[in-house]
Amino acid sequence: MRAFRRFGAGLSILVVVGVLAPAALAVHWPFFGGDNGRSGYQPVDEGTVPVGFVYAKTAPTERFIKTSIVTTTGAPATQRLIFGTRDGFVNFQILATGAPVGPEAGTDVDEGAPDLDVFGTRDMDPGENGSSVSFADTSGATGLGQLFAVHNDDDATPGAPDIEVAQLDEADGSLVAQVDVAGTEGYTIESSLVATGAAADGSRSLFFVATDGTNQKLFKVPVSNASARSAGIGAATATADIDATPFASPTIVFLDVGGTPTAHIAVGAAGALKTYRASDLGAGPAVAIAGDVQTPSVPVEPSGLTPSPSGTVKTAPFIYVASDTGGASTVSKVQPADNALTVTQTSDTLSGAPAPALAVDQESEPDIEEAKLIVTTGANLYLLSTADLGLAGQFSRAPRSPGSTGFAQTTAAASGELGYVTSDDATQYVFRLSDGKPVAGDEFTQADGNPPMANTGVGQPSLSRGFVQYSGGNGAFVYRNTDATDPTVSLTAPADGATVSGTVTFSATAFDARGIAKVDFRVNGRIVGTDNTPDSGSPFGAPGATYSAQVDTSGLANGDSFIDAVATDASGRMTTSAPRRITIRNAGGAADDRPPTVSFTAPAANALIRSSTTVSATAGDDNAIKSVAFFDDDRLICTDTTSPYSCTYSPRGDDVGRDTLFAVATDTADQIGTDVRTVRVDRFRPRSVTATTTPSRDRTAPYRFRTRGRVNLPANVTRGQACRAGRVAVTFKVVRKTISNRRVALRRDCRFVSRVTFRNPERLGRGRLRVSVRFLGNAVLKARSTKRRTVRAG
Repeated sequence: MRAFRRFGAGLSILVVVGVLAPAALAVHWPFFGGDNGRSGYQPVDEGTVPVGFVYAKTAPTERFIKTSIVTTTGAPATQRLIFGTRDGFVNFQILATGAPVGPEAGTDVDEGAPDLDVFGTRDMDPGENGSSVSFADTSGATGLGQLFAVHNDDDATPGAPDIEVAQLDEADGSLVAQVDVAGTEGYTIESSLVATGAAADGSRSLFFVATDGTNQKLFKVPVSNASARSAGIGAATATADIDATPFASPTIVFLDVGGTPTAHIAVGAAGALKTYRASDLGAGPAVAIAGDVQTPSVPVEPSGLTPSPSGTVKTAPFIYVASDTGGASTVSKVQPADNALTVTQTSDTLSGAPAPALAVDQESEPDIEEAKLIVTTGANLYLLSTADLGLAGQFSRAPRSPGSTGFAQTTAAASGELGYVTSDDATQYVFRLSDGKPVAGDEFTQADGNPPMANTGVGQPSLSRGFVQYSGGNGAFVYRNTDATDPTVSLTAPADGATVSGTVTFSATAFDARGIAKVDFRVNGRIVGTDNTPDSGSPFGAPGATYSAQVDTSGLANGDSFIDAVATDASGRMTTSAPRRITIRNAGGAADDRPPTVSFTAPAANALIRSSTTVSATAGDDNAIKSVAFFDDDRLICTDTTSPYSCTYSPRGDDVGRDTLFAVATDTADQIGTDVRTVRVDRFRPRSVTATTTPSRDRTAPYRFRTRGRVNLPANVTRGQACRAGRVAVTFKVVRKTISNRRVALRRDCRFVSRVTFRNPERLGRGRLRVSVRFLGNAVLKARSTKRRTVRAG
């Protein structure tokens, strides 16, 4: 959510980011409001560096870009970049290419005289010109939907409403309907637009805050059949004056009321966080918070949606919100209870006045102390730990300048290990969520934009399906990050143990958030069929499409064979399915019509493999054995032509867990027999963990220390296998008392950085701090610690 303030040293925006579950196929980040961001929640797949430029869409100066979102439903041709301009045009583009959908000049929703405050409030300062995303998108897993744009109409007719809701069809960009919002004479939009999830009958409700200069009201607009062109925009209702903080946006949150999760709209106000029932706008629970409370935010479901009546209903575990305490920011953690709200933690004061857009993904909820808040202000970008709201990192050590190098007008977006943000002068940045530092120039090179005077850093970058979109001033810039998630694939036919002949259908299901390029079907490691019908996948986590190929087995050797499927996603990442064993039996084969037999003798079934070991097998045939080949999945270990048949198997990092070994015997008639042996490969022990804490002594409070280090890998384990996930715990103790225990993510180069600040000298005793570092392990590596060392404070 996005909120602008015309007073104070700078604006601040919050986003909560969390730890990725190792097995998660995608991570989902919420996007609320802002002059650039999606209204509501948007699933986003994980990405990493490098981040590469794709294209830019620029506009003439009089068509200053004000607001934008991305929608990524279905095939590439239906994935949209949508942006609005200051003079009231809404532009639809195909996300991947920038090709226009509908009129290239956009669709005009501002039917009156030209003005510059269509999407939000006009201000003399271009950086604070406008305050809302003004868009709500109803696309879903089944296809494109409708775009609802709430905008100022500025009708000069006395008594006429001054706010309208426009409906545009995302398929062709056309304007379907415009409806006046009753009761808005003299009112101007001050917030982002948020929409509820679809009810059973397809209806939704839109919510926004508007002001007449004295009063701030929360408006509700019901929409029937909201995803269809035939949608009906109903009559609006509104609260009385709720004293909302200027430019703060509403948030949808489910609260427990008598044991029933009930939808509420949370709004920041002067000295309080207030809630209103979504059903009738009746007052719900509130909690006092010092200062002007900004936009609240809540965790989301793994689907990327707010908890809703579809499926399992969950109440919000926490609400995070920032407040302006006289030109500075504080962050509060609010615990909901039965029809009540309680502040449980408050952060230290941060520089800059806040305008938050804060969220946390469901994967981080079971271990919520691992999540981080991103706070952008005119002075800096800060990372806070959700465990204690303590400082966990920042963009730069030196203060930045509001209006130029600072982040007074924008919120950050996050996915995977990276965050994305735009400074006030429209400089685009990518930073690491481990410490808040910007990535190196060779990992991200921002595209040249329009002259700086024409640019402002208004809004939040939009992310989905690997696309990263920045807007501000006269340009919308689209990048794509590097895919970090492998596809999934599972064989569905032939059945395991089947006997086949002639032409057989091989089939598999495959899924990837960015799309599947092809699926190869293999027999004994050789490709025998391919389905390269592209599927764009789904940002909603659909189970995946079915791929198939017709395989003529008459050209294959009779006997036992193993089959598998290899899925390749749109980024070139590959995954191999679990194998199946079949018997090929075609008439009219070689004279030697009895295939060989082969049986493993070592290792034992389900043996735990901790290091290199011998694999061996016996083989027999009515004629003679030509060779026995041993495979680790599809990787050839060795081929032995003499009995006893054996070789050395050295497991690799990608073998950890359940691993499948194959022995393939070939006779002199080139018929084959196979045996399968399932083993368990133990996690590898890191060669060492090295770490250094600097300075060795900090004499001036507040005391700041940085711990840097690396997990050193054993042989046969690569960074790509072992460093995709993992946490490192950095603990500071005074004697036996723990005074800090921070966990940081392992980078993809196996390095880590942790920072800590001690502001209260009384906690430090005599100032001798013992530092211990422990890598907590992951799916490939075991845990391992460094030797403890001592630093001094004071």
